[in-house]
Amino acid sequence: MKDIVAIDLDGTLADSLSVLLQLAEKRYGIKLLKRDVKTYGLEGYFPNVSSKDIDELFRKVWSHPEKIMLEDKEIPQIIDNIRSKYKVMILTATRGTDLDAKKWLDANGIKYDEFKHVEHSNMKSSIDVYLYVDDHPDVAMDVAKAGKIAILLRQPWNNDFDLKLYNGNVIIANNWREIEDILMSMDFENKKNIQKI
Repeated sequence: MKDIVAIDLDGTLADSLSVLLQLAEKRYGIKLLKRDVKTYGLEGYFPNVSSKDIDELFRKVWSHPEKIMLEDKEIPQIIDNIRSKYKVMILTATRGTDLDAKKWLDANGIKYDEFKHVEHSNMKSSIDVYLYVDDHPDVAMDVAKAGKIAILLRQPWNNDFDLKLYNGNVIIANNWREIEDILMSMDFENKKNIQKI
C-alpha cells in the first residue's frame, strides 16, 4: 500500500492570499503585496480589521475560486507524479467551503485521493498521516513535535523558520519541483508507524 502525503491548500497549492490582498485594498484602502506578509496571519497588517472580518474575506475569495491562481503552474503535473508513489490527501483549514475548494482543485487539474477539512490548522498534526506538505510554520512545528515529517514550502511568512530546532523532521522546499524531488527520493520502507490508507 502507498504511504499518504497530506498537502495543504491555501498558500501551498492555491495562491488565495493574493486575491484576498486585492479585496482588502478595495475594502480597507491598505495596499499590501504577498511578499510584504512576513508573518503568518494578517491581523497585524490590518490594524482595525478583526480576525472575523479577515476570515470573511477568505470566504469571499473562495466563493469565486476561478480567480485563485496556482502557487506554481506545474503543480498538477507534479501531483500526478507524486501520486505514482503516494496517496494524496488534501488537508486544509481553509475558510472556503469544501464545494468551492474541490471545484478549484478540479478546475486546475489537481487529482487527489482524499479531501479532509479541519476547523483549525493546529488540528492537522493529529491526523493519521506521517508526511505533510504545508506553508504554515506552526503546522510544520506541530508535525515535527509529533514525530512526523513536514515539508515546509518557502513563503515570505516562514522565512525565519529555524530548522535546527526540529531534528530533521522539517525539510524546507523553495518550490514545487523541490517538493517533488524530496518526496520521490524519500524511502520509508524501514520506518515504523507509517500510516496507510
